[in-house]
Amino acid sequence: MPQITAIRLVAHAGSLTMSQICSEMNASPSTVAGIIDRLEAAGILERKRSEVDRRVINVRLAAAGSEKEVFARQAMDTCFSKAFEAIAEAELADIERGLDIVLNAFRGEGTPS
Repeated sequence: MPQITAIRLVAHAGSLTMSQICSEMNASPSTVAGIIDRLEAAGILERKRSEVDRRVINVRLAAAGSEKEVFARQAMDTCFSKAFEAIAEAELADIERGLDIVLNAFRGEGTPS
């Protein structure tokens, strides 16, 4: 799951620095480095040093990475679909209400009616 998350983040943004990925994933630099190492070895992501600041490493999809990003998206969608199939409609409505409460709390809004 962390690898899929990293792929989706980079695919959505186009390019992210290692520190941005750490922040988005709420993970340590060493954890993210390991994830990116594996994805780079698989030819999905690639690192490139910034030409402006050589200390900054940008991560982007490799040429073959876009195909694998589509596969990762489909795999996640299938996984979520299967998980939600087992939940009754009434329970899904409860989950949705709960998520609305959490989302409103993050936005600083009150509880929905």
